[in-house]
Amino acid sequence: MDRNLLVGVDIGGTKTRILGRRGDTVLFDKTVITDEWRIRQMEADALKLSDIVLD
Repeated sequence: MDRNLLVGVDIGGTKTRILGRRGDTVLFDKTVITDEWRIRQMEADALKLSDIVLD
């Protein structure tokens, strides 16, 4: 069993997509409006992204 988790993040001007998979299995695929979470402060934005993944 592949225990590695691969997470891809695409931050665009209008929406952000976060996709996580293990092997061939997609575990989550979330799309959110970028302006709803991004404040352009590196640490705060990183925390918000991790919150989105864990939600």
